[in-house]
Amino acid sequence: MKHVDPEWIQYRFVALLKCNNKHCQDCVTVTGRGEVKEVFYSNYGHYEQEYLDIFILNILAQHHKYSLIPENTLKTLKKKYPFI
Repeated sequence: MKHVDPEWIQYRFVALLKCNNKHCQDCVTVTGRGEVKEVFYSNYGHYEQEYLDIFILNILAQHHKYSLIPENTLKTLKKKYPFI
């Protein structure tokens, strides 16, 4: 098996998230990317090596709430603006 350098690993992600607050319940779409980073840290005088998955958010889009248009809206607009 060929060894893969972790720094060449890249991720792409998309997620649909929903607020768990019962009064909110809004949804958002998120997209982003990720990569693997090599980190070193000291553990009681001994250096340790670890690979971490790092994720970076690119887009956060809130969903629109649609409203119903009343039935007589078009008639009202035509009266007020005859060119419609």
